[in-house]
Amino acid sequence: MSIWRRAKILEDWKTVIDGFKDTINSWKDTVETWKESAINAIQTINGNITTLQNTVAALAPPQVFTLVGDVATGANVNPVSATGLVFSYAANSKYKIDIFALVSPTASTTGCGFQFDLSSAVTRIALNFYHQLAVAGTLSGGHSIADDASVGVSSGMPANAGVYPVTVDGILITGANAGTAQLRFRSETTAVTTLKANTILLVTKL
Repeated sequence: MSIWRRAKILEDWKTVIDGFKDTINSWKDTVETWKESAINAIQTINGNITTLQNTVAALAPPQVFTLVGDVATGANVNPVSATGLVFSYAANSKYKIDIFALVSPTASTTGCGFQFDLSSAVTRIALNFYHQLAVAGTLSGGHSIADDASVGVSSGMPANAGVYPVTVDGILITGANAGTAQLRFRSETTAVTTLKANTILLVTKL
């Protein structure tokens, strides 16, 4: 076979091999495109899952806790724990707190206070509580803006030994740590006052 013929055959083979290379490169580009599309699809799915989880969390009903039996303070201003009115909180979360309390004072001159004993440091706890002070309809109340402490308490109730509604509302903004929040109840003075059974705590995660 002449040198020219051999050169022609080699040139033809080179053309075929170059064609294969072009096809392989095209396949490679196609695979990369598929890969990128798959990654984008997975990211979209993950985003949709997160959105769905947030939506479900937002639609979740509040947790409901009910005081089963009366809880009385001592004849002092020391807070007592409201048995069963405790909830767990997650880290880096926000909660809306609503309490529909029933309180019975020994004396009409005795008010009350509410606060939460928190098991870990939080970013913010803020409660506001209020109720009728006198038969005439004036109000009294107080608030809590720190762990297990009432900054102010109410100054009395309409009459001795009655059972009166108290409204408590607030927010809890947690920090880096999860924990538990225990509702605590206290008397204004050195007189016994009682948090009555069927007091209700509602906790809504926002």
